[in-house]
Amino acid sequence: MADAIPRPVMDKLGLAAAFARGTLWSVGLRWGVKLIGLVSTLVLARLLVPADFGILAIAMIFVSLIEMIFSLGSDAVVLRDPNAPPDLIDSAWTLKALEGVAAAVLIALLSPLAASFFNEPRLVPVLLVLCIGVVIQGFTSFGPLLARKDLNFGLEVRLAMGAKVVTFAITMAIAFWLRNYWALVIGTMLGYASGCVMSYTFHPYRSRFTLSRLREIWNFSQWMMLSSIGSFFTRKTDDFLVAHIASAADLGLYSVASDLGQTVSAELSVPINRASLPVLAQFDPASPRLASVVAMTLAASNTLILPAGFGLAAVSDLAVTVVLGAKWSSSAPLLAMFSIAWCLRYMPGIYSVMAMLKGKPSVLGVLTWTEAGVVLVLGLALMQYGVEGIAWARCGAAGAALMMWLAIGPRIGMSLSTFASATWRPLCGALIMFAILRALPAQLASLAPLLDLAVRVAVGASIYTVWILATWIAVGRPDGIEARALAAARALYARVRRT
Repeated sequence: MADAIPRPVMDKLGLAAAFARGTLWSVGLRWGVKLIGLVSTLVLARLLVPADFGILAIAMIFVSLIEMIFSLGSDAVVLRDPNAPPDLIDSAWTLKALEGVAAAVLIALLSPLAASFFNEPRLVPVLLVLCIGVVIQGFTSFGPLLARKDLNFGLEVRLAMGAKVVTFAITMAIAFWLRNYWALVIGTMLGYASGCVMSYTFHPYRSRFTLSRLREIWNFSQWMMLSSIGSFFTRKTDDFLVAHIASAADLGLYSVASDLGQTVSAELSVPINRASLPVLAQFDPASPRLASVVAMTLAASNTLILPAGFGLAAVSDLAVTVVLGAKWSSSAPLLAMFSIAWCLRYMPGIYSVMAMLKGKPSVLGVLTWTEAGVVLVLGLALMQYGVEGIAWARCGAAGAALMMWLAIGPRIGMSLSTFASATWRPLCGALIMFAILRALPAQLASLAPLLDLAVRVAVGASIYTVWILATWIAVGRPDGIEARALAAARALYARVRRT
């Protein structure tokens, strides 16, 4: 067996610092990429029409489905093993490359069927172009993944930001030229390509083709594959239903509202989980220290996620007007629903990491498929009410997922009391903030929409901050995000005074 690649050894304090640093890098990555995407959306929403976004949304639904079918979660196999040997890493990369080729071939073969199902003949050439990107993406280097495994999170940030900037520039140029959906399609394909090229430029690791560890990878990945497919259907079943019963313009409104609605929750929860896996893998799974760190992480993530989701829901009308423009105003009610649904869905985010650390990927598979089934059943039952009915189905499934995670929690070391103690303060604060913001007049004096939105955000943030700090003091000032924030503020104040 090949020798393991040497990994940095850290004490508990070093791991805590690495976790905090990795979380900050991951949050910066997600929000940096999302900011570029938001600027892109702001410009493109004025150059293109909802139907253009709808065509790409339909195509990406189909592409994502096929990719999920072949997704074996080989990157997770590498990350969860703190001493992964080179042949395991190379085998995982080989599988990833083969997944991309197989997915592209199947997408190309089934593109006429997809065009017929969605009643959109323009899908065939769109899917054929995207196939090129899928193949290229499959050959992306594992170098950035290994950098994250070594707790070097900065490289992935530079890589992702660089690829996003290139994609943004190209997409904008094509959009000004073509003024149609091909700008989105070509930009997406070139995004795949730029990410692949940069992955080899930014890291020296070079993989070789081998399947020597296929059996070992499969023992873990079969559940990850089922989980990935179930996760796809969980996220996209409602899009399928909307695409089937409504127009491309309606799907464009729905998909943009869903994307914006989950932005604030996903862009906080996902980076924390992303940083958690390689760091927490350094702990003994049965260690009390691990349980303590996970509980603190759960509290910190919800302190950020819940006010963001409920706050966006409270100002959804103004947010749509300011961010997207008047022609997207009908998406405001959907945005409010999705903002709340997704923040509830992401409340137990760290639970998925714990399932992998405890060696129970089957938990992920069972839960994601159950959630997908709930979305489908509720969607079919409520689709008679149109797009809003399907949106309610998404909200119901999010609530059901939260309940299922809480029920499964004890099997992965997460008790109900731990969850309650970590989330009651941010949840109550978010609800109070939401109620007060909703009670404000529809228009504050004669303020312009942008200033009106800024005032409401400031009011909501102040209400929530006061609640969190007051309740933190009331419960005895436990170690957590509040203590770390105050310590950082004191350190900053001390530096300012010295200068």
